[in-house]
Amino acid sequence: KTELCCTQFIRDFSPITTRMAKIQKLPVHQEKLLGLCGQLKCCLKYELETYEEILKEMPDYGTRISTKFGRGIIYDHFILRRCFGVELEDTKRVECRLDEISVLR
Repeated sequence: KTELCCTQFIRDFSPITTRMAKIQKLPVHQEKLLGLCGQLKCCLKYELETYEEILKEMPDYGTRISTKFGRGIIYDHFILRRCFGVELEDTKRVECRLDEISVLR
């Protein structure tokens, strides 16, 4: 039997927004935002604070950085892994953690 957060421990259901889905890198089509219970995923609200806290530490897309692989630009965030997708000057793409980069000014 699958245990669902909405039946186990979440009692206060706040409205779910497309902004929450975008921050968590989910498709914003309503049918894709339905949980196993058939309702809009309550976990979007439940997990939002974690995503927002991690994103505060991360430089924005397009930020120029230096890495052990060379210089590049952040093109993606892998939020829960606390990693970035970096496109290097030679167009090679690598992943780096926050402690592996220096922001260029």
